Amino acid sequence: VCRAPVTYYDQINDARDSFMLPEFAGDAVQVNELTERNLKETWSQDTGSSLKDRLQLLQEFEALTAIDVLLVGFDGEGAGKLKLEEKDFARYFDAILDDHKVHIISAERHQSHDLPVRNKYVYRVKKAKPSLHNEVQKALTDHLTNAQVRAVPYSVVDKIISSHFEDQSLSYTVYLLNIALPGVAKLDQFPYGYILADPNTNDPNKQSTDCGSTVYASQDRYVWVDLTAGPVTYGPQTSGDGIVTELTIPQVKRFIPEQAQTSPNKDYNLNKQEFIAELANLVFSAIQHLITPPLWRFPVPYVSQITVQIITIHDKGQHADDSHGKQSSHSDRGHLDVEAIKEQLGSVLLSGQTLNVKQLSLSFTECELCVSAYTHAIKSHTSNVLTDALRTQVHQYLDSLEMHDWLEHFDDAFWGIRQPPNRQERVIPVFLFDLSFNHILLFERFYQAVSFPDMVLAVQTRTPAALVDFGCNNGQMAFSPQSATRPVLAALLQTGWGVAPTHLTWSEFHGNALENHLWAVAHTPFGYFSHSTRFSFAQRDAAARSVIYSELNRTLSDMKSVMSQFMRYNRELDEVLTLEEQLIFIRRWNLFKYKLDKASSALSLQGFNSTLIYIRSMRPDLRAIRTLVSTVIHKIRTSVICPSDVPSVSIVNIAVVVATVAVCAAMFLVWYREKQPTVTKRTFGYGKFN
Repeated sequence: VCRAPVTYYDQINDARDSFMLPEFAGDAVQVNELTERNLKETWSQDTGSSLKDRLQLLQEFEALTAIDVLLVGFDGEGAGKLKLEEKDFARYFDAILDDHKVHIISAERHQSHDLPVRNKYVYRVKKAKPSLHNEVQKALTDHLTNAQVRAVPYSVVDKIISSHFEDQSLSYTVYLLNIALPGVAKLDQFPYGYILADPNTNDPNKQSTDCGSTVYASQDRYVWVDLTAGPVTYGPQTSGDGIVTELTIPQVKRFIPEQAQTSPNKDYNLNKQEFIAELANLVFSAIQHLITPPLWRFPVPYVSQITVQIITIHDKGQHADDSHGKQSSHSDRGHLDVEAIKEQLGSVLLSGQTLNVKQLSLSFTECELCVSAYTHAIKSHTSNVLTDALRTQVHQYLDSLEMHDWLEHFDDAFWGIRQPPNRQERVIPVFLFDLSFNHILLFERFYQAVSFPDMVLAVQTRTPAALVDFGCNNGQMAFSPQSATRPVLAALLQTGWGVAPTHLTWSEFHGNALENHLWAVAHTPFGYFSHSTRFSFAQRDAAARSVIYSELNRTLSDMKSVMSQFMRYNRELDEVLTLEEQLIFIRRWNLFKYKLDKASSALSLQGFNSTLIYIRSMRPDLRAIRTLVSTVIHKIRTSVICPSDVPSVSIVNIAVVVATVAVCAAMFLVWYREKQPTVTKRTFGYGKFN
C-alpha cells in the first residue's frame, strides 16, 4: 500500500519502475500517465546547473515546521490584566528560532551526530479571543471550588483546548494560558497542578500516582501551559540535571507584581520584556523536546513487517512459592500489558507497515542459557545509607552489557527469532526476566528496561512498590517493579523507531545531550513522572520522522555517490553524454528534484505517508541515473602522454618561442646600457702615499 506497481517503458528509462507519483498530498498520479508532450514540456527543461551545483543540492534537506503560539488571557482579561502584543515576541523568536540541524544522540563511533537535514521554523504569534479564556476560567473555577484537593485532571482544560484546536489550527500549536481566577480562594497558599485522573474511578478528584505538573502534550499536535498553576517542582532528588523548579515556568505575578500592574513604574517595561523573553524560551523548549526532538539512534530503515518477539523468562514456574512459603502469582498489574503494547506501537506505523507481537514463555528449569546470562549479569554495589546511623548496604543489580553479550552470542534459532533474509521484515526480541522474589533488581541500578540496537532487555519482580531517586513537589517518586509495560514500550520506541526519551534534547553549543524533565509528564512512556502507557503526538511524529530521515539519507547518499563519479574526471555531464543520454539524464534529474521538493512540502504539513511515498519513489530515478552513469563511465579512458611521444612540430614551435625570447632579451640589454650615464671611478687607498 505504500507502493503501487506501475510498469512502463518510455524514453525516460529503459527499465521498469514500480512506484506512485503523487501530484499533491491525497492524490496520486501514476507515472505511466505522463505523455510525450508532458515529458517534453515539463521534464525536459535544462536549468543549466553545473555538476557542482547539483551536488550542492544533495548536501542538505530542508524541513519546514510551522508553529502557532496562541496567547490566552493576554489582552487584559487574564491574571494581572496584562496586555501583550504579537509584535512583542518578534525579536525573541527571530533570535532563537533559527535553522537547526537534526541530531542523533546515541550515534555510533563512525557516525556523526549531525544529519544532512535542517529544520527551518516559521512561527506565528496571535491572541485568542476572550471567549476561550472565559471557558477555561469557568471550568477551573468550578472544579477548584468543589474539589477537596488542588489536583485538576488534565481533561478539565484539555477538552476545551482540543475543541478549539480542531476548529482553528492546522499546524503545531503552543497555548500559553494566563487565566485569572478571582473566585478561587487562597490560590497563593494552596496552588493547583494537573494530573492524569485514575481511569478506574468515576471520581475526578481522586489523585493518580502521577506527578502534578502545569504542562500538557496532547495526542493531537498541540501543547498547553497553564502559567497561573503551580509552581510545581520535580526532577532528580539527590543528583542529576534537568530539575523543574519554581522558576522554570514564568508567571505574571513573579515578574510583574500587583502594585506594578496597577501603577507601572520605570522597571515595568524592563520586567515585561524579561517576562516575554522567558515565554519565548519556554516555547523553544517545547519545540526542542516535543515538536522536533533529536533522534536516539540512526538509521531506522523502512520495513513492511515488524515483529516484536516477547520472550518472558521466569526464575520459577508461572506460579511459584516465595521465601515465606506462600504461593506467589502475577497480579493483574504485574502482567506485561501486551495489548497496550500492540495498541500504542500500532499508532506509530506508517502506510504499508504491519505489526505482529509474539509471545514465548520459558523458565530457568528448561533454559540453561537463560540461567547463564542471568547469573553472569548479576553485580553488586555498595553504598552508605544514612538513616538513624550511617549504614553500609549492598545492592544487587543487572549489568545490561554483560547480559546483552551473553544473549547475543546464543544461537537465535533457540529463541525462534532468526532474522529473516527478507529485508522487508524486522524482528525485535524483548527478553523479559520475570522474577519471583520480593526485592528490587534493576539494570545499572536505575532502569527497568534497556534498549539496544538489536534487542530490548527488561526485568520485573514481585515488589509492590519501590522508591526512586526522583522527587515531585517535596515527595519522593515511586514505581511498580511488578509491571515493565511502560519501560518496555519506551525501549521499543528507542530500538525499533529511534525515538529519544522525552527529557533529552541535543545542544549544538555543548555538543552533547541535555536533560530537562519539564515535558516528561502526562502521556509519555519515558521517565518516572507519569504512569501513562499512551503516546502523545511527540512520540508518534518522532517515530515517523526517524523512518523518513533514514530513507531520505539513504537516497541522497546514493545519488551523491553516483554524481561524484563524474567529479573524479573533472568533466561536466554535457562533455561525456550524448544528446540522447543528456535528455534521459535531464528528465530523470528533474523528476528526482521534483519529488524531493514535494517531499519537503509534504513533511512541512506533517503528511508523513505522502512524504515517504515521494522519497521511496525517488529510487527508480536514482537507479536509472546510476545505470546511465555506469555506462558512460566505462567509455571514459585515462591516457598518459610521454615527452617522446610529442610530435616534432611541437618541439619546433617551442624552439622558435625560446629563440624569440632570447633575442628580445639581448636587444633590451643593449638598449639599457646605452641609456646609462658615464660615471668616473675614484680609488681611495689606505696606507702609504707616493
